[in-house]
Amino acid sequence: MRRMILGGILVLILALTGCEKQEGENLSPAPQDEPAEKEEQPAADIASGLDSFEFAVGDRVCRLPASFGEMAEQGWAYGEDTTAKVEAESFLEEQEFSLGDYVCRAQVMNFSAEAQPVQQCFITAVMLRQDEKNQIALPGNLILGEATKVQALEQYGEPRDQYEDGDRILFTYEYGIQKKAMLTFQADTEILLEAELYNQTNPAERELYENASREKTPEVEQYQAPAALSDDLMDFTVEYADSLYRLPAPVSAFTDNGWEIDWESSDEAVKSGKYGYVTLQRGTQSLYTVVCNYGEDVTAVNNCFVTGVHGDLAATKVPIRVAGGITLGMPKQDFLAAVEGMKWEESSGTQENSLSYLFYQEGSRDNYTEVILDQDLEMIREIKVVHFREEKGEER
Repeated sequence: MRRMILGGILVLILALTGCEKQEGENLSPAPQDEPAEKEEQPAADIASGLDSFEFAVGDRVCRLPASFGEMAEQGWAYGEDTTAKVEAESFLEEQEFSLGDYVCRAQVMNFSAEAQPVQQCFITAVMLRQDEKNQIALPGNLILGEATKVQALEQYGEPRDQYEDGDRILFTYEYGIQKKAMLTFQADTEILLEAELYNQTNPAERELYENASREKTPEVEQYQAPAALSDDLMDFTVEYADSLYRLPAPVSAFTDNGWEIDWESSDEAVKSGKYGYVTLQRGTQSLYTVVCNYGEDVTAVNNCFVTGVHGDLAATKVPIRVAGGITLGMPKQDFLAAVEGMKWEESSGTQENSLSYLFYQEGSRDNYTEVILDQDLEMIREIKVVHFREEKGEER
C-alpha cells in the first residue's frame, strides 16, 4: 500500500514538473515570416492629365521626355553601357533604368542629326509595372495595382482604342502623332497593372511649335472646295457630313463647316513637309486622321491638310458619299453598277463577313478609295478615301 502511495506521489510530481516546463517554454510552431507590406507612401505631387506624361515612383516625379541629367537628379541609374552611342534621329528600346530597388524599361532617343553618346540623349518612353515595395503613380495619382478601370475613365476620359485580349484589357490614349499612353488592366478585377507612356517630341523644338502661326497659309488660301461630286473616284471629291471637299483639304475647311479641333488629342503644330494627327469633332461625331503641312514653315495644325476621311455604319456614323453617288447603305448591285468599267482589287475585309474593294490611283498605292461591303446584308458598310498631294521634295 505504501508503494502505491509513493508511486502515486511520484507520478504527481512528474506531472507537475511537466506542466511547469510547458508554461516556461512555447512549444507551438514558430510563426512563418509574412511578406513585407508596401510602406505607406505620401501622394506624389503629380499632374492630373495623362497628356502631361508624368509618372512617379514614390515621391520622385518625372516628365517625358526627360534628359539623362533630369533622370539622374531624381536618383535614377542607367543599367546599360554608358559608353554606347545612338544613331542619328534614332532610338534604343528596352533600356534598363533603376530607382533604388525598382527597375523599369525605357526608350532612349537621339533627336540630333548626328550620332550621340547615350547620356546626351532623352528618355522618351517608359514601361511601368506594379511593384510590391514601391508606389507607382500615374497622373491624377492613379496607383498601379490599386486603381481601377472606372477610375481611369473618370480621370482620363474615353480611350482612343479599347480591346480585351484574354485576361487583359488594353486602353490606348493618343495625343498627336508622337504622344500616346497605353494602360493594361486585369480583365476580371479591372485593376490597373501596367502603363506605357510615349512622348517623342523634341524638347529643343518646343518653342518652335509654341510660336507656330495660326494665320492662314498661302496653300490654305488657294484651296477651293468642289461645287459638286465628280464622276471619277480618282478626283478624290467627297461629300462628308453633308459638306463637299476635295482631298487633301485644309483642316480649316472642316472647321468652317462646323467641326471643332480637339486640341488635347491633336498635334498643335507640324513642321514643313511633315505629317501629324488631328481629331475633329462635331457633336457626337469624331474624325481622327493624318494631316500634312504643305507650307514652307512650321504651322498650326489648322493650316495643315486632311489626307483621309472615313465613314461607317457602326462606329463613326458620319454620312459619306463619293463619286458615282456611292454611299453608306447602298445595295451591292447598285454599287457594282456604279463602278462598272473601273479597276479595283478585291479582298476579305478586316471585319467578319466583309469584302473590301480598293480603287488605287494609277502609279500610287498611297492614294485610294476603299469600299467595304457587308456580305450578309449585301450593302456598303464603310467607305474610306485617302489622298496625299504629291510634290517634289515632299517627305513621306
